[in-house]
Amino acid sequence: MEVNTNAEWVRLYSCADFDDIDETDEADAVSTFMRALDDALADAGFETENAKGQRTLCHGWHGANTFRHKIGPVGTFGDLTDDQIDRIESAYFDAADVMAAKWAKRGGE
Repeated sequence: MEVNTNAEWVRLYSCADFDDIDETDEADAVSTFMRALDDALADAGFETENAKGQRTLCHGWHGANTFRHKIGPVGTFGDLTDDQIDRIESAYFDAADVMAAKWAKRGGE
């Protein structure tokens, strides 16, 4: 399965909420999100690789419609069971939580 690592796509289209992240920290927050996603997918038993070709670009990934399954920044041409889809979705949302816990501004700090 492929994982989109394009920072622009993560900021614009992912489930990660950048509203409470200082603009100067966005690049580091995206990196945190991607590491957390990679770790969570590995923990869930998936082997991943970075997106290829045009899918490495923001709009290339956003418009990619050749995947059998595309769940946020995760896409596969193969079949997935409902359980696998649930594990991918969980990893995706968990990564956003990890990022927010580290980078979101709290109480005007």
